[in-house]
Order: sequence, then structure tokens, then C-alpha cells
Amino acid sequence: MVIEAKHIRSITGTTFTCIKLITVKLSPLFTKAVSETTNEVHPNPTLSSHHQI
Repeated sequence: MVIEAKHIRSITGTTFTCIKLITVKLSPLFTKAVSETTNEVHPNPTLSSHHQI
């Protein structure tokens, strides 16, 4: 039971680390896409400034 719990925890940790790395790499692109989309829909500088990370 303890071995299985550790194994599951390590898998979860590895998956979380991968997701975190992907998110960090994609967040600038995502932020740019969101800001461009919001500027097209609502040309409002205050709205796009909220999406800056």
C-alpha cells in the first residue's frame, strides 16, 4: 500500500512538473493570443492589462 501510494505520488508529481513546464512555456503565447483576441473584441487597454502575467 505504501509503495503504491509513493508510486502514484511520484507519477502525479512528474505529471504536475510537466504540466507546469508546458504552462510556463506556453503562457507568453497564450497571454499574447488572449490580449490580441480581447483587443479585437473589446479595444480596451485596461482590459488587456489585466491579462499580463
